[in-house]
Amino acid sequence: MKRLLTQAAQDSELVEGTPVVSLLEVKDFRAEYQIEVNTAENNPDRVRNEVLSAVWYMLRREKLHPTAKSNELLLNHPVEKAKELINSVPILQAFTEEEDQLLAENADWLRYGYPERVVKQGETDAALYIVADGAMSVLVKQENGEKIEVAQLAKTPSLAKWPS
Repeated sequence: MKRLLTQAAQDSELVEGTPVVSLLEVKDFRAEYQIEVNTAENNPDRVRNEVLSAVWYMLRREKLHPTAKSNELLLNHPVEKAKELINSVPILQAFTEEEDQLLAENADWLRYGYPERVVKQGETDAALYIVADGAMSVLVKQENGEKIEVAQLAKTPSLAKWPS
């Protein structure tokens, strides 16, 4: 659990260095942890919100947190929903029914939320991501440290706009 909490906190763009996660108490069926981070951000509420949001989404992906509201279609028909999403992407429509089925059966359903980063600039990722709900921004960090949005990804992604 400490490793997961450290990783989730470290994924925040506001956190500098490696967070320190301490187990404070174990009682009944719960454990209380403290997460300490270094940051240049002056607003502690913003840091707390960003780190706790990242932790919450990570726990849901790891199936360690109860879901208050679930997607009925996804729970009852995940393969069919995955095939529908695969076929909603124009470039993937060339796949055969068998290829669609294979991709759908091996799909992992992951939930991300603001302010989480799915892939960090400079890292490589061999996964294929399809946005099933909501939207996500593609940000590029400039040499001066400023981040600019080059694309908005949703069920129907927009064209990327590269900075000049």
